[in-house]
Amino acid sequence: MAAEKMNGGNDDVKNKMCSHHPDRKFDMVCITCKDEPICRKCISTTHIKHTCAEMEGYYDTKKDSFLRLVQKADAKVKGMNGKMKRLKKLQDQNQKTIDETVNEVKVRGRELKSKIDKVTENLIDECKSIGTKNDDAMAKLEETLEKSMNDLKQTIQKCKIVIGCEKFEEYALMERNLRSQVLRKAEQLPVLSTPSLSSNVENSSCEQLQNAYGSLSKKDWRLDKMGMSEEDFTPVVNQPAQKPAKLFTVSVLASFELSAQKYIRSVWPVDEHKSWVICGGSNEAHLVSAKGDMVQTSKVDEGVWITDVTCTADESKTMVCCGDGTIREILPSGDCKTMFHTECYANSLSEAEQEGCVTVCRHREQNLVRATFKGKIMQTINFGADGKPLFCKPVCIRVNRSNGDMVVLEANSPRHVVVFDKDLNLLTRYQGNGEYLGEHDENGSDQDEFQPWDVCFDRQGNIMIADGRTKSLILVDRHGQTIRTLFDDDIGPTCMGMCKNGDMWVGFDYGNVKVIRFANTS
Repeated sequence: MAAEKMNGGNDDVKNKMCSHHPDRKFDMVCITCKDEPICRKCISTTHIKHTCAEMEGYYDTKKDSFLRLVQKADAKVKGMNGKMKRLKKLQDQNQKTIDETVNEVKVRGRELKSKIDKVTENLIDECKSIGTKNDDAMAKLEETLEKSMNDLKQTIQKCKIVIGCEKFEEYALMERNLRSQVLRKAEQLPVLSTPSLSSNVENSSCEQLQNAYGSLSKKDWRLDKMGMSEEDFTPVVNQPAQKPAKLFTVSVLASFELSAQKYIRSVWPVDEHKSWVICGGSNEAHLVSAKGDMVQTSKVDEGVWITDVTCTADESKTMVCCGDGTIREILPSGDCKTMFHTECYANSLSEAEQEGCVTVCRHREQNLVRATFKGKIMQTINFGADGKPLFCKPVCIRVNRSNGDMVVLEANSPRHVVVFDKDLNLLTRYQGNGEYLGEHDENGSDQDEFQPWDVCFDRQGNIMIADGRTKSLILVDRHGQTIRTLFDDDIGPTCMGMCKNGDMWVGFDYGNVKVIRFANTS
């Protein structure tokens, strides 16, 4: 096979005669001299003590290496394209924040009548100036990213042409050019400012008026956390991490991509053939078949994001929680009916152990609430049985209906998984590979080695974790001991749900969904 390849593009090189030894044909390559074709006699003369290789086979190996580099470059383009999409989303989010703050300033200005016209004007100008600076910074970054991506695409295309034509004499130059672009340091992401209105305490009449009106406060809004906002909890995977030993044999039963191509935020299998699927930043819930066909689509109000979905054990209710704090039921007709309001942003929900109750995760309030389906609050959870805080920023809740165990994803650094029983006794804090954190730490490094994006219980009461860092599903017991890696993929899983027969629906970025089966699952 190698000989057949050689007879293609580099026959011309092989048939040429050596310039130093005219009676010899090229049949070797001098690696020291940047892949210069030579003859065997050159090894003991002009290229003595150089590193050389047989021409036959060397270019095949070189081609394989070059192809892998091109594939890596293609993957980088895909990542840059995803970053540009998130950047455009942040631009809209920035404008929305600015518009809301400007509106708040105007409303308060009308309440205080003409005395505060000057203050109103100054605050609005300052707020708009912040927004303009943010837009300018992001536009500059977008332009830089687009130029870098286009340059890389052009280089990739040229490399593919060189490979296709098997112009081996150009490999070294083109490979160095492509490698330098692939290894080029990523552009520095700017730090934005987001305005909010706060009050001051002063004594003079003018200062009292300013106090009553309020002033703009700013906090850094770092773009290196793109996709990590409370509404857009998207994984960022950029460092390798050690995985537990993988023992299960996995079969991919189905794989499809939703047309929206957004990351999958939540899945809840109805059975082995259908599942509810929620995309990030969407007001729609899709009931999707294992073939990727849309069976039903349910919508909530425009501008309201659905953050999670669950079904009751008896399958009588399908419920979603929304960014406006409402818990809604998806009716058989496809309409959504509001069940109750939690009064603040709802990240996640899960049917409680008690019949007729649901547990809702509210990270802004730093707590969970257990409520009836009519909205009566039965319990607020933020402290364990020992009186110590269980979490600071809970973003996902799952309840084991069989024994009442609860598992919470803690987004405060270092990110980890909190497991406690129905009596609020802390069982473990899991931070990957069985590491136990001990007491809860509110301050930690920004460089998390463990990135849990979703959790669920299996039929034995163990905990399955979607880890963005290792791009895998990890199985641990209720005390935090790592059992094994169940499944890994080229892109990190963002959510998952288990069918009654043990099959798993797993959501990924770019609208990808897979249905998998573990051969060893009983």
